[in-house]
Amino acid sequence: MAFVPEPAFDEVAAGSSKQVFVTFRPTSTKGEDELLILQIEDGNSVEVKCQGIVNEAKCHFMEKQLDFGNIPVGLRANDLQCVIRNQMRSTAIFHVECNSEELTIHPMKGRIGAEGRVTFQVGFISHVECDFQAEITVNIRGGKSLTKEVRACAKIPDIEIEEQELDFGGITFGDSKTLPLTVYNHSDIPAKLILDIREHPEFEIILPAQSHDDDVVSEIMVPIHEDPNFRDLENMNPDELQDPLNEDEMDEDEEADEEE
Repeated sequence: MAFVPEPAFDEVAAGSSKQVFVTFRPTSTKGEDELLILQIEDGNSVEVKCQGIVNEAKCHFMEKQLDFGNIPVGLRANDLQCVIRNQMRSTAIFHVECNSEELTIHPMKGRIGAEGRVTFQVGFISHVECDFQAEITVNIRGGKSLTKEVRACAKIPDIEIEEQELDFGGITFGDSKTLPLTVYNHSDIPAKLILDIREHPEFEIILPAQSHDDDVVSEIMVPIHEDPNFRDLENMNPDELQDPLNEDEMDEDEEADEEE
């Protein structure tokens, strides 16, 4: 039934009245007519003609495509936004379909107000090198489904260490010696390197001081043994490591944790 009365059964006392609410639940995208019959015990039946009109939902994407560009393998890309606009003067209901494990989408379902719009946050991460291409499908109730193409290129950074070996030679007990370790990133994407020297406590990593005159700062390498949040190497997420020289970012994270 497209038209559902509520309540369907009831009694009306003598000299009084009651309201019956009829809900229209379309079963197709076309208009519907239906005849409801009110059966009265020991009386004549009453016919109620119901008519409903279905307005087709019309929505469209504001962007042509989503392109994350070149992204390092294993690092989450900055979220991209896409917007769907409702072209009609009635509310549109939607839900999102996406079978790609590399993508995260929020929200996955909801409604768009009359002549309104909704903004989606789309995230991407890949743990293998690949030229990624997928489609996001947004199903609109009572309207045509929308599709959005998503592209990305997950790449492994091209990293070179200039020094073939570090030979400290003879060191007097209690003394120390420092040698340079030069790391080059020849790729067009950022790289996050992890140097694990926990099993060699006699060595330490000294990161270069940040220079305002130099675009290359110490973010390229984070000594894993200095990170207080580190648990184990096998289950480590590089995104959770913080650069000890990036004090502003650390302060912001601490303030956010305190507010929570």
